[in-house]
Amino acid sequence: MDCKIKDIVLNELTAPIPLAGLALGLKSRASAYRAVKAGQIPVIKIGGRQSVPCAWLRRQLQIEPDSKAA
Repeated sequence: MDCKIKDIVLNELTAPIPLAGLALGLKSRASAYRAVKAGQIPVIKIGGRQSVPCAWLRRQLQIEPDSKAA
């Protein structure tokens, strides 16, 4: 997974659908949107935009945010 994608998945609350598709190994934007339409990728609606919860992506990819030392 690309470092930029991993950084977003680990540190943000939501990710754009195409980026989530890339993180999951989908080959195209269209594939990501088809997976959303089929209910395979959950989305939340914020205003007029749909985004994928990064918590769900982390569970699917079995990755956890780096713990920050206090």
